[in-house]
Amino acid sequence: KKFKSQSEAAAFVRGSPVPARSSTTKPKRTTYKPPKGTVAVYTDGGCRGNQNVDAKRDQPAGWGFIAVRDGKVLAERWGPVVIDATAPHYLGAEKKSNNTGELSGVAEALLWLRDEEGGDGPAALCYDSTYAANITSGAFRAHKNVDLAKTCRDLYCSEGTRRKRKLALEHVKGHSGDPLNERADALVQRGVAGEASGRGSAAPAPEFELPSSTIDAATAAAIEQKRLAALARRDSKKRAAAS
Repeated sequence: KKFKSQSEAAAFVRGSPVPARSSTTKPKRTTYKPPKGTVAVYTDGGCRGNQNVDAKRDQPAGWGFIAVRDGKVLAERWGPVVIDATAPHYLGAEKKSNNTGELSGVAEALLWLRDEEGGDGPAALCYDSTYAANITSGAFRAHKNVDLAKTCRDLYCSEGTRRKRKLALEHVKGHSGDPLNERADALVQRGVAGEASGRGSAAPAPEFELPSSTIDAATAAAIEQKRLAALARRDSKKRAAAS
C-alpha cells in the first residue's frame, strides 16, 4: 500500500483512520462587498462590434454606472461615448471602442462623485476593465486617447485628495453574476443605443432595486433585455416609416 505522507503511513500502522487529504480546490471568488458607509460605483463600457476602431471611429459605444451605499441605490447614469470635441459632455475620446467606453464610465463616475454625491467619505470604483483601472491609477501610460486618459487620471487624483485618500479601485470580474456589474453592463447598452441619462437634476431617479438573490438578478437582467428588444423594434419601425 502506498501513502502520500509519513503521517498517513503512521496512522495506518497504528490502525487509526487515515487523515483526510487537504483539498486543492480554490475557494469560489466572492463579489466585492463594500464596507459600511462606502459609496461603491460600479462602472462599465462597451462598443458594438469593436472592430477596426481606428478606421471606424463612429461605431456605437457607450458607458454606464450604478452607485450604491449601504444597500441603497443612489444613482444610475449612462450615455454614448462622445468624440465631438465641441460637445458639452466631451471627455477626450478620439474614437468609439470598448476601451473608451470603459474610460468614459470611470470618468463619469468620478464626476458624479465630485459634483453630485459631493461627500468626502470613503468611495470605491468597482471596475471590470483592468486596462481602465491601470490607466486611471497611472500604472499604464496611454498611447491612444491620451486626453481621455488624462481626464480619468486627473479626476482620480483630485477626488482621491478631496476624500483624504479614501478612494479605492476594486476589481469585479465581468459577467460573473455580480448583480451590480450586470446592471452597469445593461446601462452601457442604453448608451450604445444612443440614450443618455444626463447629469444632475436632468437625470432620472434610479430604477434598479438591489436583488436579494441571484434569481432576482437574472429576472432583472431578463426584464432589461426585453426592454432593449422593444426599443430596438420601435427604432426599426421608425426607420422603416421614414424610408
